[in-house]
Amino acid sequence: MLHEFVSAEDWWEDKTARALFEFDILSKTFIYSNVKTENPRFPLETVRLVETGDNSYNFAIPIEYFLRH
Repeated sequence: MLHEFVSAEDWWEDKTARALFEFDILSKTFIYSNVKTENPRFPLETVRLVETGDNSYNFAIPIEYFLRH
């Protein structure tokens, strides 16, 4: 539901906003150790999910989001 909301906003066209949203969703804290991670229920457009472990994600963020002028 959150993805549906943010993707309908005008600022969603900003690739940095999309990258930050995806990073935020993938890096959320799991407060219970017995909760398994699952793949996002929406398509990732900027961040690339490399691997999903039992309680972790391994993802790649394009270098241009680390470079600031």
